[in-house]
Amino acid sequence: MGKKMWNIFVALSILLGSIIFGSYKMTLSASLGEIESESWLAHQVCNTLELILDDPDHCYLEYIDYLEEQRKLNE
Repeated sequence: MGKKMWNIFVALSILLGSIIFGSYKMTLSASLGEIESESWLAHQVCNTLELILDDPDHCYLEYIDYLEEQRKLNE
């Protein structure tokens, strides 16, 4: 996937995360990772994404990456 397509994909993911969860600057995966332990549905979606993307703990790791980015911005 080219860089331009990847940027579009990430932008759409952030837009969906904003619409569904009201989150700001979080991808859909990061938003799901935040609530995965509390929501059966979020957990199932994350499991599906892990299989599709072949990326274990995808949502959780995206959430951790988001928190790290926010921490760096606030330093």
